[in-house]
Amino acid sequence: MAHEAGGLIRWRMLALGLAAWAVGAAAVYQLSLLLPSLRAETDISIGTAGTLVGIANAGLAVGLLGWGMAADRYGERRVMAFGLAVCGTFVGAAAATEDVPLLAVALGGCGLAAGSVYAPSGRLVLKWFPARQRGLAMSITQTSTPLSSALAAATLPGMAAEHGYRPAMLVMAVACLAVALLVALFVRAAPETAEASEETGPGSEARGPRSGLRRMYIVSVLLFLPQISLLTFAVSYLVDTRGWSAAHAGEALSVALLLTLVTRPVIGHWSDQVGRRLGLMRGIAILNVAVMGALVTGTVTGSRLGTAAVLVAVTSMITGSGLIATTVAEFADRTRTGRALGVQNTLQGGVAVLAPIVLGSTVDLFGYTAAFGMIAVAPLLAAIVVPVAAERAAVAAACSGARERDGGTSVSPP
Repeated sequence: MAHEAGGLIRWRMLALGLAAWAVGAAAVYQLSLLLPSLRAETDISIGTAGTLVGIANAGLAVGLLGWGMAADRYGERRVMAFGLAVCGTFVGAAAATEDVPLLAVALGGCGLAAGSVYAPSGRLVLKWFPARQRGLAMSITQTSTPLSSALAAATLPGMAAEHGYRPAMLVMAVACLAVALLVALFVRAAPETAEASEETGPGSEARGPRSGLRRMYIVSVLLFLPQISLLTFAVSYLVDTRGWSAAHAGEALSVALLLTLVTRPVIGHWSDQVGRRLGLMRGIAILNVAVMGALVTGTVTGSRLGTAAVLVAVTSMITGSGLIATTVAEFADRTRTGRALGVQNTLQGGVAVLAPIVLGSTVDLFGYTAAFGMIAVAPLLAAIVVPVAAERAAVAAACSGARERDGGTSVSPP
């Protein structure tokens, strides 16, 4: 297939990857939405319900790296189609039983299988899109989680309240199986020209040394830490310190999250245009330090600055997520992008487990000011660790090679 023929197809691949990620994420997220109906129908305690959610999340975290490595070996189509089919089967099994041990097994299997969509869908998009479009494409793909979460939150609780949790789970099971079929039928492997063309990112010249990839893993963790921390405690902060109702605080957080549906693709597209993702990432990290500084100041003074800053911080922290995943994959060897994304997702999963525990204890002992001060250190360290030098070297090498090919003609950096 000619490179030009892939123009429309690559966007179809993105849509399929987005759909797979969305239903996989919703399959795990849906459980928390169905807890009231599940507890009412099975008479389980809130503690048991929380344990079931934890088992599903643990299954997800455990499988992320393995699914990424499987995608490297067997391809995205097979892995996503198989994983979603298994996920749908486990969700259907959960809908068919009230026995708590069987529910635990089914939901753990659901989480484990749902992990099949994360690294493989990212790998699919990265292999189909050239460097000049990857930032936008990956950022669009990562909007699938808030989109699917919003859709699930708008439909499943009401359905469960009226008809019970089983029909709601069956809807999710059917959705997983339907998308698995679409993936099996329509996902294609990217042609070699689409995979290898326009490699001008930092990884194109820096794939040999592994230090750049390791540093990107560290940056990924450092920038994810404030993201998950604020998502966990933003509502509590507004309720505890500003006197907001939980409903109003939740609505404000929803608006902040919805804004990222715009900001993430904008930043991704910007990174494609300037061709310097790591420099832009460092700028975002520095901006996040400033926003966290404003949040700490507003918390200390008890002013409205804290209210505005916590919502701005939620948006700004999430905005660069697609950029980070794109850069991690560009630093990795082309044959191991699934593994690289799987490692990143696994590390972030560990942070998602530990950060709320540590920050919650800090709030209890020392208050929100100390907790937010701790969070502010993370983007500052990320700005220092970002391997910008590798990007500069890659750009310089790309320009030098272009000049040689053009017989010494001056070429501007991408």
